[in-house]
Amino acid sequence: MSAVKELAEKSMSRGDRVRKTYLGKLDGNYGYLVMSDEKLLFVKEEGFIRKSRSVVLNLPYDKVEALKPESRYELSIIDKTGKKHGFVLDNIPVTVIEKSFNDIVKPE
Repeated sequence: MSAVKELAEKSMSRGDRVRKTYLGKLDGNYGYLVMSDEKLLFVKEEGFIRKSRSVVLNLPYDKVEALKPESRYELSIIDKTGKKHGFVLDNIPVTVIEKSFNDIVKPE
């Protein structure tokens, strides 16, 4: 897991930090949805013994139009250009992701 965090941090600005990570699939790719103070990232993970990782989504919060639940375990991430990404969780309801997103982006 620390390798995922390290890779995500390379795509973040100085002072930004990882707040939450969620295991799942984005657009069919297995990996981790990472929420930092400033953006949503998805770190794709491939391989069994020798894992390779890459950042396939790097979306600042001001470019996020909406997080839209599609079902209990599926969420659409829609950016301001209208591009839609499907995120499927293994065993965590999407309401947990929505709450984390709102806590980070719109703190009380």
